[in-house]
Amino acid sequence: NAAKYAPDSPVELFAWSRGGRALMAVVDHGPGIPEEARERIFDRFTQLDQSDTRARGGTGLGLSIVKSLSEVMGGSVRVEPTEGGGATFVVELPLVQSVSTEA
Repeated sequence: NAAKYAPDSPVELFAWSRGGRALMAVVDHGPGIPEEARERIFDRFTQLDQSDTRARGGTGLGLSIVKSLSEVMGGSVRVEPTEGGGATFVVELPLVQSVSTEA
């Protein structure tokens, strides 16, 4: 989505761990997402551009799938404004201890 909606902007990816959680962020410097739309963009079939002449295709399922998968794995996803303009999506998942299968 970052490359689709902010094609002239660099897309940055970050990953880190904190407090037993893995965090991954996708940052763009495009038009951003209005504050009043930040929660509903995770609903199925939601697209911010509802016009008949919208330039970008899609079904409005991508962010809903990300949210569902994150929650099934015990995590979450959120969107925040990027400083200077744009959107930052953060996926947070619990880290688990690996179990050795060696005998």
